Amino acid sequence: MTMSQVDLFSRLQRHIDWRARMLDQGRYQALASSYCLPVHVQLGSFSFTIKTREDLILSMHRKRLGLLRHGLSLPKPRLLAHDLHPHQGVRRVWIQWDAEREGEHHDSLSIFGLMEQDRDFLLCSMEYKTMLLPEFEKPSAHRKLRNSR
Repeated sequence: MTMSQVDLFSRLQRHIDWRARMLDQGRYQALASSYCLPVHVQLGSFSFTIKTREDLILSMHRKRLGLLRHGLSLPKPRLLAHDLHPHQGVRRVWIQWDAEREGEHHDSLSIFGLMEQDRDFLLCSMEYKTMLLPEFEKPSAHRKLRNSR
């Protein structure tokens, strides 16, 4: 890898680490500012689009609560690879998410689509190849709450 590729890899890993910290701390507003809406989400065979900031924050909250409710530590990201050249301004990054439950290791694999903006990144798509919790793939886990406003 060239120095610029090493620098890009480090910047991407720092960004993914920051995203994980924001979710861990429940700082949904700060995290929401790093998305480019609408966001396409693919969870196994189920897909949907998050169109509003309100739905984005609700989705983050549900994910965090689901992990905690099932006794999983909040996942730690490890950047595995990234596209060398963005396609239409979007760079794909492959991430392994590691979590623990009662001393047992669990992991998930995702592909995020990131756009670079002012030396930072905006998330515009998420695809989870494997999930920490099977319930995340069910459409009922993503329906809008009646009293979410």
